Amino acid sequence: MTRGVEDLKRRYQSRYPTRAAMASSAFSIWKFMPWARITPTLSPLQLERDKEGGGNVSGVYSLVFRRTAIGWKIVLDHTN
Repeated sequence: MTRGVEDLKRRYQSRYPTRAAMASSAFSIWKFMPWARITPTLSPLQLERDKEGGGNVSGVYSLVFRRTAIGWKIVLDHTN
């Protein structure tokens, strides 16, 4: 489990040390209900990488958004 911006940054840099490993992503949100205070989403994920970067990857991710006084914030991100 990763918590906080600094932990997330360290994890990302260790897992994706080069530009080739980072990939180019294509994703979309299937459903978003902005009238709810807390809004879950479930969506497909496609990462496109060359063979050197680890090859293409696909999966599903979910996000939970929470409406705050300064706008929408992601409060939970799960990718598999």
